[in-house]
Amino acid sequence: MASVSRSWSFCEKHESEEVRFYCNDCKSLICDDCIVGVHKTHKFMKSKEYGSSRREQILKYPSVAGNTTIPKIQKIITEASESKSKYSDTIMDETESIKSKRKLIDTTLDVLQKELVDNLNKTDQETRQLYDIFIKNQEFKVERIQKLVEEIKSKGSDIPDTDIAKYDVALENLIKLDPHKDTMPSPKPPQYIFTDENVKKEKLQKLIGYIEHVESSQYEELPHDLPLRPPEKPKPKIPEDYRGYLKPKTLPVTESYDEVKLKQEFKVLRSFETKNKISYIVPKGQGLEAWVILGDSVTEVDCTEQNTEIIPTPVKTLDQNPILPCINKNNELLIGFQNKSSIKQLQITQKSKRKSYSFNTGINISSSKSVLACFCTSAIADEEQIACFQDKAATENHILRWYLKGKQKKQEIYLTSDIELENPIQMCQNTDGEIFILCRPEGKQSWIIILNKSYEKKLKYPSKTSAKNIDFVGFGLIKTHVTISDRGNSEQLLIDMHGLVIQRDKHDVLPVCCVVDRSSNVWVGFDDGRVKVINYQTENEYAVAHSATKF
Repeated sequence: MASVSRSWSFCEKHESEEVRFYCNDCKSLICDDCIVGVHKTHKFMKSKEYGSSRREQILKYPSVAGNTTIPKIQKIITEASESKSKYSDTIMDETESIKSKRKLIDTTLDVLQKELVDNLNKTDQETRQLYDIFIKNQEFKVERIQKLVEEIKSKGSDIPDTDIAKYDVALENLIKLDPHKDTMPSPKPPQYIFTDENVKKEKLQKLIGYIEHVESSQYEELPHDLPLRPPEKPKPKIPEDYRGYLKPKTLPVTESYDEVKLKQEFKVLRSFETKNKISYIVPKGQGLEAWVILGDSVTEVDCTEQNTEIIPTPVKTLDQNPILPCINKNNELLIGFQNKSSIKQLQITQKSKRKSYSFNTGINISSSKSVLACFCTSAIADEEQIACFQDKAATENHILRWYLKGKQKKQEIYLTSDIELENPIQMCQNTDGEIFILCRPEGKQSWIIILNKSYEKKLKYPSKTSAKNIDFVGFGLIKTHVTISDRGNSEQLLIDMHGLVIQRDKHDVLPVCCVVDRSSNVWVGFDDGRVKVINYQTENEYAVAHSATKF
């Protein structure tokens, strides 16, 4: 049987002396030299006596260690390894953020440089053209004068008086100085102004950013044969003003609004025009078919056939103000109405070759304390609808409720205030059970909240208020990405689940709504009444964002 290692058998202070006593005051083993030294005033006993008193307890240690202590330590080791990995990932993210900021700065500087050079070239071209016109006018004048002079020389005294009058007037007009045509242009060249102060290190440091250092605990590696240690000395109290500079920094979820490399083609598959204002678009299951709500009219469109004119066909008139509709698993249209106690289902009846459309009650909502804000079809449970309600009395409180077809409320979750919902207008769920909600409060910038399976906030995008005029009018899920129509900047964004912008594409007209069908086609409605069906080409091979700029 292996004996206790040397580091436990010999004194920590006097390495050649074997420990023979136990100090009750210091809770440590000591040697003969210690009892006449620093421990001489302490209470101590022989190690054999201490061992006898602790025999029963020490024999219990193997069981305690195997069942409790070691599992706890192993759990701590696992958590430390995961924390270490997450910390390294965070450092990598911050490193990429620094690199992407540099690329963003370079891109912006390239644009500014091009603008400056283009302005100079444009001014140069305009000035050269001005000089060319002046020179041509003067050359033409010289040519005419020379021609008249040659004619006068050749005719001499035989020139009739009538011709002399003509020559005289012509020469006088040519020789006379015209201040508008004969004054040489002298434009002042544009002056390039550059402030040397801007390229000093201190200025550029603010531009590229800086590292906020944080305080971290220091651990030294323990030797395999760990010697006994004296009691840990209390740490000196750090002045409050000093600690203030070392408070840990909470790393936010990174976001981006930058250009990316390897941009995927944002290809328009179909496009058609409507005569009325577009309110909502609801794609039907598979294929390029959809319901389009134009004002108070429900229409349907079929974009399947190539090279054919697409005309929305009216099917039903609405007499109430709708809330963003959706379809159920059977591709039936469901529409919610503001301040109403039901979600209506569009009933389609086929008689011979003729269809008739009517609304019946799809879901009854018995709620006197809250109003329906938005709803969607569950992605993980057949025939289940998820509805988001807002309390009438307290505008900050929101509830998620589940409904089954033909049944009342199945489940109810009260969302906590930190989820930050305000005027939710659109929602959906992915196959992982995560819920996405678009908030569009009046007079404020829009945002999207992602809730995890436990209905806790996973991500808010953008996480902070931005100087940009952000106005999200619709969104949809494309596998592990979210595409968003931003009316404020007339753009289509593609972000990942960490809030990084993978791609952005410019719209030529302001969007009014956006939704994604089951084939990952993006349906976008615009101010001018057009609808475009768009697809990110090379599906699921999106570019890797080279930016982590805060939105």
